[in-house]
Amino acid sequence: MKIILFPFIFFALTVFTLIGLGHFVVYKSILIVFNITNIRFINTLRILLSIGAVSFITATLFTQLNYTKIGLIFYEGSAIWLGTLYFLFLASVIILIIFGINSFFGWSPMVFRIIGIFLYIIAIGFSVYGLINSYQIRTTKYTVFINNLPESWNNKNILMFSDSHFGNIRNLNFAKKLVKKINEQNPELVVIAGDYFDGPKTNSKEIAMSLKDIHTEKGIYFAPGNHEDYGNISEFNSSLSSAGVVILSNKIVDVDGLQIVGVDYTTGSNNTLLASTLKSLNIVKDIPKILIKHAPNNLPVVENSGFDLVLSGHVHNGQVWPGPLLARKIFKEFSYGLNYLNQMSVITSSGVGTWGPPQRIGTQSEIVLINLKKK
Repeated sequence: MKIILFPFIFFALTVFTLIGLGHFVVYKSILIVFNITNIRFINTLRILLSIGAVSFITATLFTQLNYTKIGLIFYEGSAIWLGTLYFLFLASVIILIIFGINSFFGWSPMVFRIIGIFLYIIAIGFSVYGLINSYQIRTTKYTVFINNLPESWNNKNILMFSDSHFGNIRNLNFAKKLVKKINEQNPELVVIAGDYFDGPKTNSKEIAMSLKDIHTEKGIYFAPGNHEDYGNISEFNSSLSSAGVVILSNKIVDVDGLQIVGVDYTTGSNNTLLASTLKSLNIVKDIPKILIKHAPNNLPVVENSGFDLVLSGHVHNGQVWPGPLLARKIFKEFSYGLNYLNQMSVITSSGVGTWGPPQRIGTQSEIVLINLKKK
C-alpha cells in the first residue's frame, strides 16, 4: 500500500483548518439563533461539532490503511456530513450578517429565530438534493468532426466516462448501475479517462469485473488519473486488466485505423515530459488520433503533436457551486464540455462520481457519448 506522506499531511492540515473554521461559524450561529446559554448544552454542542470536525480526516486515514465495512460506513457518514457542513456554513454566514443587521434595527428575537431555522432547513434541503443528484447518471452527447476519419468509424459512437472514484462511497452497486447505463448507449468503444478508483483499499477486482458486462465491439481503454496513484496502482491496473480493459499508460494502440493514446497523470501534468513521451510513441501523422489524458491541461503540447480529440475529466466541473466558477478560473474554457484549441477538439467530463462530499449542486454526474463524423 502506497501512502504519499507529505501531500497527505499538507492536505490534512489544509482541510482540517477549513473544516474547523466551518464548524466554528456554524457553532456561533446555533448559539445565537437558539439563544443557548446553558453550559451543559454548550459543552455538548462543542463535543459534537469537534467530533464532526475531525471525522472526515480520521475516516480518510483509516480507510487508506484498512478496508472494512465499518470503515466504509464511517467514511460515508463523515463525507455526507462534510457536504452538509458546507451548506450550513453558508447559511450560518447569512445568519451572522442578519444578526448584525438585527442588532441595529432591533427586530424581535422570534423573527430572527424563524429566519435562522428557515435557513438551516434550506441548507439541509440543498445537501439532500445534492446527494440524490450525484447518483443520477446523465448522458451528455457531442458530435466531433475529424479529418481523415476511416469510413469504418464514420457516424459511430464512442463513450467516455471519468472520475467514478470507486472506493469508500461508490462501490459494486454503483458499478453495475454505470454498466447498465453505458450499455443503453450501445457504444462502439469505451474510454475511461482516469480516477476509476478513488485510491483507498477496496474490493477493486470485484468492481472492475463489472466492466466485463459492457457490450462494446472494440474494447475498453483506460489511462490512469491522480487518484490511482494515491493507492496501489499495480493492484488497480491488474484488476482492470483482468476485466479485459486495455491500460494505456504512455502507450498507443491502433483500433481499426484510429490511433488511441493514453498518458498517465504525472506525464500529462509536465509539459516537457508530455512532449517527449508523445514524441517517443511514433504516432502516425496522417491517421486520426485521440488522446486520453486525465486533466485538461498542457493542451498546446498535445495540439502541437497533431491530435484530433482529447478526452479528459479530473475537474468534476467544480462538483458543488461555486465550484464551476473556480474550475473555469483554473482550466479556462476547457474546465467542462466540448471546446476547441485551433482544430483540436477537447472534451472534459464532469465525471460520473464524486470525491469527498458525495453531493452535486450546479453540476451533474455524467457519461459522455461522442458521435464521430468525417470532416
